[in-house]
Amino acid sequence: MAKIMCPHCGSPNLDTDAACYDCSKSLSKTKPAAATKPHHQGKLPDDFPGFTALKAAGVNTFAQLRAVKTLIDIPGIGSATASKITEALADADEIEREGEAGEIA
Repeated sequence: MAKIMCPHCGSPNLDTDAACYDCSKSLSKTKPAAATKPHHQGKLPDDFPGFTALKAAGVNTFAQLRAVKTLIDIPGIGSATASKITEALADADEIEREGEAGEIA
């Protein structure tokens, strides 16, 4: 049986009301994932800072990363890598805000 993934963030954590636990977006009337998921949503790219350590800790999506409280608690991530991750996530969030502003205008 194929796993159903959220088309917004790629998470398999879906509830029975057709919403995603990770990104809280409704799954009804969505476009296919490839058409709706920009680079800063869904799965973390392979070149994301600390990707290997994040993946080993089960942090595979931007939504999961946003839920992490203390990055340096993840084995393999020190303060320098945590700073790079925080900066990359802030950049991704800025891109998302700019995209949303463009959709509203």
